Amino acid sequence: MFRRCVSDPNGTRYPFGPGDVVVLPKGWYGRWDISQKIHKVWVVHEHPDLMGASTTPVVQHVSQLASVHPSEPRPNTTWGSPTTASSMHYDVGPTAVGYWTCTPGGFVSNPKANTEAFFVLEGSFFLT
Repeated sequence: MFRRCVSDPNGTRYPFGPGDVVVLPKGWYGRWDISQKIHKVWVVHEHPDLMGASTTPVVQHVSQLASVHPSEPRPNTTWGSPTTASSMHYDVGPTAVGYWTCTPGGFVSNPKANTEAFFVLEGSFFLT
């Protein structure tokens, strides 16, 4: 038995563990099997049904970010020469989930018309 997994009603298992990002798409239902204590950060995003959207879970480990090297210079730099890179793991309509990495430096973000939630895996920053 997996220590942590979610399973579709047909029995397909999606094991996950420390460092994994798990996306349960809209309309997904199934079973959780947790055999040891877990801690999770979660976000719920309500959106309209989208034709062709996946209905199966997506599980990917943060180690996949290791192959992504910061190379894009940040616009609106205020100090240093920060470069960034990202890796998208789920992108359906208004819902996007991915990893982002940035080298040291300061920059002004462009205002966005959406809400972003994030969890810092390594390093530190100051947000003004």
